[in-house]
Amino acid sequence: MKILLLAGTYEARIIAKVIDKNLKYSLISSLAGITKNPIKISKKMRCGGFGGQIGLAKFINANNIYCVIDATHPFATKISYNAKTVCNQLDIPYLLCERPPWIKTTKDKWFEIDNENQLKPYLSDGDLIFVASGRQSVAYFKSHKNIKLICRQIDNPELPFPHDNGSYLIGRPPFSLESEIKLFQELNIDWLLVKNSGGSQSEAKLIAARELGIRVAMINRPNILKSHNYSDTTEVIKRLYGLSNE
Repeated sequence: MKILLLAGTYEARIIAKVIDKNLKYSLISSLAGITKNPIKISKKMRCGGFGGQIGLAKFINANNIYCVIDATHPFATKISYNAKTVCNQLDIPYLLCERPPWIKTTKDKWFEIDNENQLKPYLSDGDLIFVASGRQSVAYFKSHKNIKLICRQIDNPELPFPHDNGSYLIGRPPFSLESEIKLFQELNIDWLLVKNSGGSQSEAKLIAARELGIRVAMINRPNILKSHNYSDTTEVIKRLYGLSNE
């Protein structure tokens, strides 16, 4: 029984480890191919896009996929939409594993926004923004010459920072709370810009910001694909096993 796992998250690694040990299933883990030298999470892996819905449908049919498990990043809306649509068209199970979002505490200084433009009215000249939401966020502030940006990346970018008001910082997660606190203090940041991706693996930066009293620009999640949505890896595995017994 062949399973396609759309991976790229910590939860995907957990799911892959469990399924790969079950001789009843043959697992193919798929990564977007954005990160260089990704961790090998299962025996069979592929990297790169599928070529939209048509390409994904061809791949599913060519590999006789029985079920698709979507454990991609909560903001990877395009692949999730395509996967759900194709599975519906092919009448095969689609299981979405989406971890719960982070919840604001009374000690947090969050400014919840839907996009980076909504942060601009809150900025002051000289503010330093630690961009942990991906390099695509940098473009929103290219005209703000009095704002400084530090954008953290996993891999060394092929091109230099695109604007005069910022720089890249290379680092591979997970990061400890102690290292995040030390980093934020050394940089003397004013804002942490982050997507509400949830999960414990990348939460240290939020806890550090909380303890240091740093303002957090929290980008809200896009609309969730609610059908067949599971918030825990155990639930996904249990549902998969249930499908094979139906």
